[in-house]
Amino acid sequence: MHDTAKRRAIQGLSQKRSVRAVVFDYGNVLCLEQTLEDMKGMALVCGIPHERFSELYWKLRPPYDRGDIDGPAYWTAVVGQQELGLSRDQIATLIKLDSESITRPNQGAVQWAKLLHHEGFPLTLLSNMPLELSRHVTKSFPSLSTFEYLIYSCDYGVHKAGAGDLSKLSRTTQSGPARHLVPG
Repeated sequence: MHDTAKRRAIQGLSQKRSVRAVVFDYGNVLCLEQTLEDMKGMALVCGIPHERFSELYWKLRPPYDRGDIDGPAYWTAVVGQQELGLSRDQIATLIKLDSESITRPNQGAVQWAKLLHHEGFPLTLLSNMPLELSRHVTKSFPSLSTFEYLIYSCDYGVHKAGAGDLSKLSRTTQSGPARHLVPG
């Protein structure tokens, strides 16, 4: 969406003011998608071919995103599927690589969020993200400083696709789900 169109859309929302919060996802919305190189780098540390690694990375991710397990347990489970093991240093490297792979901003979405914030709309982040990554992103992604609420799945023990998702969002932001605009 071009800046002029974004500004018109924001002005239309401002006039109606029926939107109480604008909710953004993080992965593949505020940040760019992980690259093949990102995935290959983590696969190399694990000693798993990258195609198989990618499958295991996503298959085993929901409990990590919910906060049911921590980074060392997640990475141990990933390589355990291939009957491999990891050292503490390898696990630390994987957490670092994983964290860094999700901190490249999507400039279009970031600019839109800034425009919305400037127009007075409260911004909320709602994202599936494990503890280690959420803390890294909060520190490393300066645009999040304009967000009123940062809601990470690991802090609530839920996965965003779960049924309790919008009710937790409504309680946290003190507005009903019909009052949220969820871009992307």
